[in-house]
Amino acid sequence: MSEDTLSAMWMRGEVDDLLDLPFEGMRVEIIGGQIVVSPAPNVAHAGILSDISAALTAMSMKDPEYPWMSTKVVNLYRQTVNKFCIPDRSIGAYLHQESWEFGETVQLPEPFNVEIETSRWRPWK
Repeated sequence: MSEDTLSAMWMRGEVDDLLDLPFEGMRVEIIGGQIVVSPAPNVAHAGILSDISAALTAMSMKDPEYPWMSTKVVNLYRQTVNKFCIPDRSIGAYLHQESWEFGETVQLPEPFNVEIETSRWRPWK
């Protein structure tokens, strides 16, 4: 008898049949115990994340103690997480928001203390 957890079904290659998604290119996540289906990020989104990663990697080369990456999974909505960077190209509302035009250099404050070049980024079409 096989186990019917989502993880076990994924290992057996049965999740696609369970979800019956209309087409490829969908992201399927479990958030708060619910299955959430959304469009997968596109190449432009991956490029933005690559630029952010490169800026943080450069900082870590200058300072080996630079805390640019966490191996812990954190809940970004907890009040104890007071600074985080979300590369979101859609319009949204946050408690505190700083904005830069595409093409400007983004200057993130402590604890990040890093500059991120955005001249190659493009907004949603």
